[in-house]
Amino acid sequence: MDRGEAARRVLAFLDLSDDAPPEADLIIGFGHFDPRIPRRCCDLFNTGLAPRILFTGGRGAGTADIVVSEAEYFREEARRYAPSIPDSAFVLEAASTNTSENVLNSIQVLKSADPPLRVGGSLRRAILVATPYRQRRVWLTCRKLMPGVELANLPPVGTYESDAALFDGRGQDLESLLPGEVERIVKYAEMRYVERATIPAEVAEACRVLRRSRGPE
Repeated sequence: MDRGEAARRVLAFLDLSDDAPPEADLIIGFGHFDPRIPRRCCDLFNTGLAPRILFTGGRGAGTADIVVSEAEYFREEARRYAPSIPDSAFVLEAASTNTSENVLNSIQVLKSADPPLRVGGSLRRAILVATPYRQRRVWLTCRKLMPGVELANLPPVGTYESDAALFDGRGQDLESLLPGEVERIVKYAEMRYVERATIPAEVAEACRVLRRSRGPE
């Protein structure tokens, strides 16, 4: 297995995608520098899948050179991309710095929304939208911290090449980030931050290929 095949195999595992549900109570866009996330949320909203969009994210590892919070960046992008969506459709959580905080802080923000949404009560179905290489960890985090909520994964649609180009434009190398994301899924499950997941043997081997190909540090 060469480096390119290994990277594509790992991203295919991380880029978890489901069929769209018939309806949901909320679309959640998880903070990052990826502008496709708010656009995807807007597209899903405009098809009538859910009546509200939550953007969650302060400043963290995926913020890159964005000067405002990730949630505010998403809201600005949504205004440009889909100006017809009313402000009342959006809820912002702009304090979190990691994925667990995204979920826990959002649960609290939603309780104060108008009207409120409560996990296991009025919030029964949610659509999760994250940058593709983080989608599986977002889902596993939500499964751990939002029990009783039916979750659907609908990340932005792209290719390995388009995702790599997006990261390169922010001065980041997607290929080198992939093994660490798989490691976090395993480590965070041990720390009880996310639900435990089985890493397929071919994905584990692909991660070993990517680590070896980096050479000595």
